[in-house]
Amino acid sequence: MSALVVTSINVEGYTKTKAEVIASHCSGNDIICMQETHLGLKSNRPTLPGMKLVAEIRHPKYGSAVFVNPLLDVRDIHTNSSDTNIETVTVCLPEISITSLYKPPASPFVWPDIPTKCRKKYAVVIGDFNSHHTVGL
Repeated sequence: MSALVVTSINVEGYTKTKAEVIASHCSGNDIICMQETHLGLKSNRPTLPGMKLVAEIRHPKYGSAVFVNPLLDVRDIHTNSSDTNIETVTVCLPEISITSLYKPPASPFVWPDIPTKCRKKYAVVIGDFNSHHTVGL
């Protein structure tokens, strides 16, 4: 398996300008996971130059999107939004699954359930957990 380059970013509201900046800084990435896109049902679908949108969860206050290199061998995709607004998007590749997670600050953390068909030898969960350490540093 060759190196896989994955980036996760909380965009605090998707815009085309932000997408252009992200694309210029993340050229050569295989997967880009975005949290807090703030795109409701009536918004245009997000785009990212040089990448393919494979999944999104629309929400006017939260929202997630995952983009991949068009040459990546994506076998399956799974999205989930819980009743506490925890969003997960899992991209299944031949030997690894990448899960993008967004947890709103007030939501209790519940570990995401990776779909059986996406359970691989390797699994990465990346994103904005909004889970701050309770010990002040």
